Parts: sequence; C-alpha cells; structure tokens
Amino acid sequence: MHPFVFEAMSGLRVNLSKSTLVGDVLNVHVLARFFGCGVDYLPSSYLGLPLSVPCRSITIWDPVVERFHKRLAGWNSRLLSRGGRLTLLKSTLCSLPIYYMSLFTIPTNIASGLEKIMRDFLWNSNDNGNGLHWLNWNEVCRPKQQGGLGIRPLRVMNEALKTKWLWRFAKEYDAMC
Repeated sequence: MHPFVFEAMSGLRVNLSKSTLVGDVLNVHVLARFFGCGVDYLPSSYLGLPLSVPCRSITIWDPVVERFHKRLAGWNSRLLSRGGRLTLLKSTLCSLPIYYMSLFTIPTNIASGLEKIMRDFLWNSNDNGNGLHWLNWNEVCRPKQQGGLGIRPLRVMNEALKTKWLWRFAKEYDAMC
C-alpha cells in the first residue's frame, strides 16, 4: 500500500525519514528512493526488538540484562534505605522487561538471573556484595496482604502478559466468526 493511501484511509501520517525497507527485495534501493526512506538489512530491530532472531533465543534478552546493569550503576544502594530500594526495585527494575515479556517467553535462566540482580540490590548493604537476605525470595514475592513485599515474580508476570495477548486475539477471532 502506498503511504498516501494509508494516510488518506487512516488520517495518520507516515514519517518516511524514520522508515526503512528491510529484507532481500529486488531493486530495494529503487523502492527506497521512490518512497523516500532508508534501507536496512537483517539482522535489524523493530520497536527495540530484534528481527530475524529465533524467539526462543537467549540473545534476545541481552538488551534487558544490559538495561538492568546500566540502571543499577547509577544507584548507590548504600545511600538508600531498604524502603527506598524496594520502591526503586518495584517501580523501575520490575518494569524494564515488561515489553519483552509481553511478546516472548522469558527463559528460566534469564528470569532467575534478573531476579538475583533484584534480590542483591534489595538486600546488599555494602560494596562487597555480601548482604543478609532477611526473607526468602518467595516470601518477598507474595502480595502485601499475605505478608510479602508485593514484588511480582518475572515468570508469573510473563504468563500474565502473554495471556493478555491470547485473550485479545481470541476476542478478535470471536468477533470475526
């Protein structure tokens, strides 16, 4: 569909300067010149997600793990109370992988690694990384009403986010029938 047809039908405007054609297409440079956009080749990314990488690949999760480490590098946990650490953990660290988890199943070892990073940030109080873990992580992840700290386990969040997509597609399928 030509961008002008899309614009006329949807009322939205295509920003061709931000758009690229991806893939092995005959005369891709001629098409890109016609549309006024760039050319990219696989592997590439779309909305921050890597294209042409198998969805079960662990390498998909590398940017999420990097973001965890970058975010933690700016925080000095020694200067924060446990409540401050808990607030940062729940508001920031728990939300970093949500976009990826809504589309992909998080591998067990990645979820365990990220939760270890969260555990260590919450409990460590000195520079050598040795901190007393006051509660079992399963207790920490229980809802506040049940005596926990209300941190959601990553695998549970992953299942909930994927279920949302399944429910949405089932609803659309029912509407078509």
